[in-house]
Amino acid sequence: MFRAVRTAGERRRTFALASALGARAPQLAKLVWAEVTVVGVCGLTLGALLATALSRMLVAMLTGVFDPPPDRFTVPWPYLLFGLLLSVVCLAVAGAATIAASRRPAITVLRDL
Repeated sequence: MFRAVRTAGERRRTFALASALGARAPQLAKLVWAEVTVVGVCGLTLGALLATALSRMLVAMLTGVFDPPPDRFTVPWPYLLFGLLLSVVCLAVAGAATIAASRRPAITVLRDL
């Protein structure tokens, strides 16, 4: 069965194996930042699409309740920008923590696992 969530031990093992096979620290860092970028862009895109679809559905369902009905959407830009900033900061912290954890010597990580 496919399991999408990887544990921290599996990540350490992956980085230790890559390091043992000759990957240097800058290459591992680029791998981590590429993964962080893909996850961030996909998450933000999917979130924006779902939020738009749910907003349209909610306005369509509640059109008869309001008097007069809304003629356009109101977008809470400060709230959305704060959420975007918080997401980027959290992704950057997670990426930096992953890079810091991947700097352990490969032999000790492989021995522990």
